Amino acid sequence: MVIGFDYDRALVKAVKSLDRRTFDAIAKEWVIPIHLYRDAVARFEGVGASVEMDEALSAMYSKALLPPPKKPEVAIRRVGDEYVVQFEYDPKLVKAAKRIPGRTFDPASKAWFVPIEDDEKTLRIIVQTLELVECSIQLEPKLRPTAEGQPLPPELS
Repeated sequence: MVIGFDYDRALVKAVKSLDRRTFDAIAKEWVIPIHLYRDAVARFEGVGASVEMDEALSAMYSKALLPPPKKPEVAIRRVGDEYVVQFEYDPKLVKAAKRIPGRTFDPASKAWFVPIEDDEKTLRIIVQTLELVECSIQLEPKLRPTAEGQPLPPELS
């Protein structure tokens, strides 16, 4: 896959973070193995770039030879009097998580901790804030009733 763009420090940093990329100094383009396209798209979109595919890549994409980028997954569980929110690094999700009131980030566990003030309201705020980013939210099974507006089981109250 060939990637070309006018010089931009953030884009150069993003492309340099990809494995097995090479720079063609004559054509002034980056060459990346095709199987890394999803990762490349995610990194470029992560720095605010829009990604356009040429006809060949678009044709491969439409024929499902290249599956669309996977939505990032977010896991939410309850530990004591806090909700724990975890996901692989995604700049859009980090930005959304920073909008959750009262949240703190623990670099050791790479998790966001949100104090529970009102079970249903706190969980709803977390889910609604993160849903602004296209992601797949996985709730711990015992939290699903709360997310659906039902009271928590007695052992969690």
